[in-house]
Amino acid sequence: MSFETPHLLGFAAPSGTGKTTLLEQLIPLLKAQGLKIGVIKASHHDFEIDYPGKDSHRLRTAGASPVLIVSPYRSAMITEFSSPQTIDLTTQLAAFSGKNL
Repeated sequence: MSFETPHLLGFAAPSGTGKTTLLEQLIPLLKAQGLKIGVIKASHHDFEIDYPGKDSHRLRTAGASPVLIVSPYRSAMITEFSSPQTIDLTTQLAAFSGKNL
């Protein structure tokens, strides 16, 4: 399997300034040009993508890491860190593109 190095376009601004609103309008225009679009969204908050009572949450709480949730429509991988990590763009891009940069 070969991977292409993705082209990058970055947006950085304070919270609440309209980055997501801008991207909601820009992404369909880029896709209409035949581009494949992905997003790396950094968050400074602890967040959950699964919820108490769901099997994925129960398995993660039991200690599984990573947990991959897969359906015919999408997939999501949840990896727990043993301690808070520094967000490093190069590392995230490598994970995003499926190879080590």
